[in-house]
Amino acid sequence: MDNGKHSLPRVFDGRTFFSIPNYQRSYAWEEKQIKDFYDDYMSHKSSQNYYYGTILLQEAKSGKYEFFEIVDGQQRFTTLIIFMSCLIARLSSMEHEDAKALNKQYIKNGDLYVLRLQADDNDFFSTVILDGKSVSETRTPAQKRLLAAKRFFDEKIQNCTDEQVEELLEKIYSTNVLIYIIQDSIEAAMIFETTNDRGKSLTNLEKTKSFLMYKASLCLFHPEHILAKIQSRFSEIYRDFESISLLNINVDENSILQYNYIAFEKWKTDSNAREYQRYMEAFKSAVEELTKNVDLVESEKAQSDEEDFVEEESPLSQYIDAYTYNIQQSFAAFKAIYESKYPEFMDIVSLDRTASFMPLLMKCYIFDSTTDKSKFRTVCRLCEIFSFRVFVIFDKMANKLQSKWYSLARDFEGDFKKVSYEIVQMIGSVENDETFIEALAASDFGTKYSSPEKNYFFWKYENYLRTNEQPIATPMSHEDLRQ
Repeated sequence: MDNGKHSLPRVFDGRTFFSIPNYQRSYAWEEKQIKDFYDDYMSHKSSQNYYYGTILLQEAKSGKYEFFEIVDGQQRFTTLIIFMSCLIARLSSMEHEDAKALNKQYIKNGDLYVLRLQADDNDFFSTVILDGKSVSETRTPAQKRLLAAKRFFDEKIQNCTDEQVEELLEKIYSTNVLIYIIQDSIEAAMIFETTNDRGKSLTNLEKTKSFLMYKASLCLFHPEHILAKIQSRFSEIYRDFESISLLNINVDENSILQYNYIAFEKWKTDSNAREYQRYMEAFKSAVEELTKNVDLVESEKAQSDEEDFVEEESPLSQYIDAYTYNIQQSFAAFKAIYESKYPEFMDIVSLDRTASFMPLLMKCYIFDSTTDKSKFRTVCRLCEIFSFRVFVIFDKMANKLQSKWYSLARDFEGDFKKVSYEIVQMIGSVENDETFIEALAASDFGTKYSSPEKNYFFWKYENYLRTNEQPIATPMSHEDLRQ
């Protein structure tokens, strides 16, 4: 296949196969993008060529068949294959003469599927979406979105008349796509950062990946090693966030990315705002500062024999290595914290005030080398005490104290005794123990606080009695509290 504009029948010729590399995020299109895709086709006139956008490919292997990795355009490409599988199914029910040939072109040629997704979702994609096997449940958010897309197209196409189905097929034949084949990951990074036309806006996490790959490709003499690290780490990050999405936690990936910045970057406070409040701008500025000597490096390369040029590990390379490693560790820690369900952490969750503490807790989890995470759990207990006493009983605004907690996270380097002492001091600086006990014993306690806050207090007291008073009984669980 060559660069340039091609019709879909030319791209899908039965001898060309595609895969989505693991460093790309899983299928992310939702109802809006799916509906826009279908409406565009339905409103397009068959007599005119339809432009489907640009697809960036990187050749993986050639021979009897051609194999390409999809560098950009994977969401649109995957959606097109799902759409075609539904259209071909309808054509088969009509005993259309082109149905078998189309299936060989767009879906499966012999044992080879035309499109292969990432490892976690590929079997589901081929077996359920393309082969039409039934499934009792989906395992990942991407699988749920893939199935929703298939059901959407199935319903729409089944409700079409035979004439409308024929028109849709003609529109497929008249669809053009701009193919650009890149040579390596360096060129991929350069193009991806400057020309991106996805149907769904990039998240800050995706912008971070593409920006770092672009800067590494532009500014480092031999960027291949660091590019491989970025791709490998973001592959893990995307898989971890897919797992997080299954835990029914009200968090998006940008929040975890910001928590990482708060915990690991040496942010400052200026007269207007704290850098973590504009973390993407601050992160990019830090990278730009490290690339100021790009012209000098390029000049040195130009004056030397490329084979003889030895580039020491640059500050930019070191920064990218550390930054992406910390992001990967932060997403893994966030997932592990919620999956472990340590009671000390679940108490914080029950109080519904985790945002102030998460940067510190993620960092503590990473730094805690004990097998039972006892140091991390001690910090969790102190955070729970602070949350109940300061945020609940004394009704202090969480956002006004947030910067203190974020400073603790930023400055924490593994000294658990020191950070525990600082949290205890923070608790005492708000109100003393006597005032706290008076608040609990006040006659208006039952009317002053909301039901969830009162329930938490009485739940704790009930479990104290069950654990310490006769007859000993099994404590009530966090699930009991939420009922």
